[in-house]
Amino acid sequence: MLQAATQMLRSTPGTVQPDAIELTGEVEGEVDWSSTVERRLETGDDTLFVCRFGRRRFETPATRLVRTALSMAEGIGRGFSPDSSEVGLHREAASERAHHLTRHPKLNGVRPYKQITEEQLNRADQRSGLWPIVSYIRFVREVDARDPEAVARLLDEVVTAPASDDRIFELQVGFRLVEELIGAGWTLELLQAVAGSRLPFARLAKDEASLVIWQQRALSTLPLRVGQSRYSEYRRLNGLSSSGLIPDYVIEHQERVMLLEVKLTTRDTFRGASDHVKAGLIDVMTYLHDYPIITEGPPPRAVVVAWGTAAAPKVESTVAVCDLHQLGFIADQF
Repeated sequence: MLQAATQMLRSTPGTVQPDAIELTGEVEGEVDWSSTVERRLETGDDTLFVCRFGRRRFETPATRLVRTALSMAEGIGRGFSPDSSEVGLHREAASERAHHLTRHPKLNGVRPYKQITEEQLNRADQRSGLWPIVSYIRFVREVDARDPEAVARLLDEVVTAPASDDRIFELQVGFRLVEELIGAGWTLELLQAVAGSRLPFARLAKDEASLVIWQQRALSTLPLRVGQSRYSEYRRLNGLSSSGLIPDYVIEHQERVMLLEVKLTTRDTFRGASDHVKAGLIDVMTYLHDYPIITEGPPPRAVVVAWGTAAAPKVESTVAVCDLHQLGFIADQF
């Protein structure tokens, strides 16, 4: 999109539009005598001149569209803490480049659209060179609306390697899981996708059954029948402040509960995924031991989702290990 915006600005011609200004005791450009006489009669000022001169302007529907897309791209870096990961540096570089382009002389005074209709986008889509701009605006709007396909495309195509940003990978797992459940016949009722929120990450339904996915929530804060946290109790007994363990995802179904722990492996790490698998297994084993979760169906199970692992998930196992592209086996169990 940024490359298309740069090219569009290079090829955009300006239009000469007359400007009128009022000057006192001086003249600039061509005097508009009829307007001058009218204004002198209105003001009683015989030294007033209305002057007109041509000024090159660049505000057109196309440049306003470019300005709108750049404003969206510039906002990529907002709301994030400083991040030295590959994803963070890419995000900041894109935001900085978009900011630089908004200061282009041909965008001086050009206003971004506060609201843009689909009809405006369809018209712009027919113009040569504007397709990447239109596509980007539509894409950002879909992401803002938390459309799971748009966010999955953002994560799969724009950020193909999550690098050291485990938050990106965790979201990627969540949306891929929702996608797999929809493919298994579940209907999406809610997609909120905010970690730690009182609302679930997602809620789905199939026939008379419901399934809720929670992100970054302690088990004791969920509508589950759980006993006392052993971890919290051990801390309290040893004079430490009470604290709870928080799985990355909890899948709540009326017949079973499943815990998901997401572990990221960067592609350029020689040590591979084994260290992340080990950490994930330790975490989920701790979760399963921490709370006595009471369900009407089978005992709770857990899954470690590790980037790049060669594991083959054992469906019947209490604890399974898989990578991002094997989440379908989870959907098959509900």
